[in-house]
Amino acid sequence: MIKINNKKAALSFVSAFLISLAGVHSSRAQVVGREWRQMSEKFCLKASQSQTLVKNIQKKMDRFRYDSKTGKCVNKEGVQGYNKTDDPMNGECGDFHGRDFHSADLLEADLRGANLKDASFEYADLSGAALMGADLRGANLKDADLSRAEIDAHSQFKNAFYTEHTQLPFSFEEASKRGMFGRMDD
Repeated sequence: MIKINNKKAALSFVSAFLISLAGVHSSRAQVVGREWRQMSEKFCLKASQSQTLVKNIQKKMDRFRYDSKTGKCVNKEGVQGYNKTDDPMNGECGDFHGRDFHSADLLEADLRGANLKDASFEYADLSGAALMGADLRGANLKDADLSRAEIDAHSQFKNAFYTEHTQLPFSFEEASKRGMFGRMDD
């Protein structure tokens, strides 16, 4: 038996143990819950502390990741979906539908598999961003910098708007083939 005198250290230990257990045996959610109750009783955790840590564990278990083979965002259980996040720099599989990123600095942002439909990136810097599997259908890319952005066959750009000053990771001819439309100033 492990004896930990400091309650904060005990909370950290139990939390780390359960997160690792959930990561290895994510299909054992009920067992994790039962083991959590037993450990929280041993360490005399308050109900609110126990609930907070269980929620954190569930978030770790349910996090969606981009699968480059399928082009989908799936969690460990194989369920498809998006993560709720406000951090586009770490926006893997994030749902940013319709958001305004006007003049945003998203240099090398992780937006793999992100839902960026109808989002505005007017004058934004997306250079070097990871856009594999990202859905940019209907996005406003007016004067945006997507140079060096990483894309794959699953990245979608249909009906995205660009101008002659937009820097794309491919040619304007390729943009047309991908269903994008642009306006060139005379």
